[in-house]
Amino acid sequence: MSKTLWMALGALSLISGIAIIGLPLALASLYGLPRWRSVLRLIGVRDVIIGTGLLISSDWPWFMWARCASDAIDALLIVVEGFRSGQLIVAALKFAVGCGVVVISGTLAWNAMKAIPPSRVGPSG
Repeated sequence: MSKTLWMALGALSLISGIAIIGLPLALASLYGLPRWRSVLRLIGVRDVIIGTGLLISSDWPWFMWARCASDAIDALLIVVEGFRSGQLIVAALKFAVGCGVVVISGTLAWNAMKAIPPSRVGPSG
């Protein structure tokens, strides 16, 4: 099950990243992110890199940790936009969804870390 979820998050990251690069302001409204075109495009590039990494290496946790961290950043940006726009209830709901994804990706990354032999986790010596 976690392998399927891993691949789904990879595909979601890749597709979302491409969409944000192409239509940054439309996706900002959908996700509840601030409407900062340059930042949104950087978020899109970040998501394309993370999504590609997840799809290519489903047993290596570093891209999933990156996904977890990026989701946490996005959740904070949603709160910022909620305060800026005065749509606190909508922002709170989107923040809750974002936090749920952070928990999922963090759990997947943690489980992947436990499955890696110690020689692959750190520098060899």
